[in-house]
Amino acid sequence: MQAMDLFLFPSRFEGLPVALVEAQGAGLHCIVSDTITCESDIGAGLLQFVSLKESKAVWANKIITTDVSHVDTREALDNSGFNIVKTAKTLQEFYSALQGNIGVAAPRSYDKEEQICISG
Repeated sequence: MQAMDLFLFPSRFEGLPVALVEAQGAGLHCIVSDTITCESDIGAGLLQFVSLKESKAVWANKIITTDVSHVDTREALDNSGFNIVKTAKTLQEFYSALQGNIGVAAPRSYDKEEQICISG
């Protein structure tokens, strides 16, 4: 995605569009249809919503006039809940607390250097 100038997403129906989250994470300005859920916004100010009822000329003008400089989104990702490292840590802490309370087996973790799963 780093080679792209912007991310265009004129979709009619989406749940949580992961590709849109990834595009924002890559620092791309995104032009999306107004049918896209606001939960996909990481809070970096990169989303612009346009109605699918608008003309092709309106969409084209939005594309032409959008800033195409990439943005550093690390802080926005950290604060948005889409940071996989933070989310994994939160889940691990949650399940560890559960294990202590009801005897659930500890989740396995992945040792990157050894490339093996480790049972807790």
